Amino acid sequence: MIKTKALAAVLATALAMVVAAPLAGAATQGVDGPQLTDIKVQANATFDRVELDFDSLPVASWEQVDELVADPSGKPYSLPGNTYISLVAQNSSSFGTYSGSRKFTTPTLSNVRAVGITGDFERVLSVGIGLDHSAAIHVSPLTGPNRLVIDVDH
Repeated sequence: MIKTKALAAVLATALAMVVAAPLAGAATQGVDGPQLTDIKVQANATFDRVELDFDSLPVASWEQVDELVADPSGKPYSLPGNTYISLVAQNSSSFGTYSGSRKFTTPTLSNVRAVGITGDFERVLSVGIGLDHSAAIHVSPLTGPNRLVIDVDH
């Protein structure tokens, strides 16, 4: 019985080492997929611009919503605004590459009131944009540098 317990302990330790080894290496390896590097805002004569800079272009989708939710909790995400843009970039993250504020107001803009990272979980980056009122929205992926540009009409 003692030999069986000792063998079980050795096997459990060996299995733990095999399983943990890839996880330990993953922390030091480079991350695949687009990484957020900066968020910029700009006022223009007829529209407000929010620019999400990436090291490579992500696959992203967006929609105008009545409420933002935090990812992954699904709880309401508080951001100034009366209506919102919810943008989701797949296979993307901000960890280790974006050092700016994760939530900020935009007092110099006419319609865009605030921007916030609503989630960054399992390589899904979510960004919320609070608007004063509904308006036409134009989202464009651009290169040189790589970025997603969100133009919101006044």
